[in-house]
Amino acid sequence: MVFESPKKNIAASQERVYGMLSNLKNLERVKVDSLRFDDDNIYLTVPMLGDVEIHVAQRTPSERIVLNSTKSKIGFSINIDIKPITADSCQLSISVDANVNPFMGAMVAKPLKEGLEKVTEVLTQVEY
Repeated sequence: MVFESPKKNIAASQERVYGMLSNLKNLERVKVDSLRFDDDNIYLTVPMLGDVEIHVAQRTPSERIVLNSTKSKIGFSINIDIKPITADSCQLSISVDANVNPFMGAMVAKPLKEGLEKVTEVLTQVEY
């Protein structure tokens, strides 16, 4: 099942936002409990899922970052898409493709959508 965040505008160039987000270690500025980063990985603890590790699987310069779960009870991938608006602004969207059956999908849909909205909003507040 695919879940998508709302598209959010950022007052920074596509290249600047990509440069910041493509190195996950830069996200240490975002202070969130139980979240750790290195250049290519995110480590977190999620209620009911336990420890989760996410790894950068692909970087398309200035446009997209693809992350895949490497340790999780549920397999998933995350696409971070960055589209230019002007030379000094861009649009950010995040989608999650989770390998869940329809029953589980119905249970996780609302919390996952709310989580995506929060993450996207936080990423619009980062100083690029």
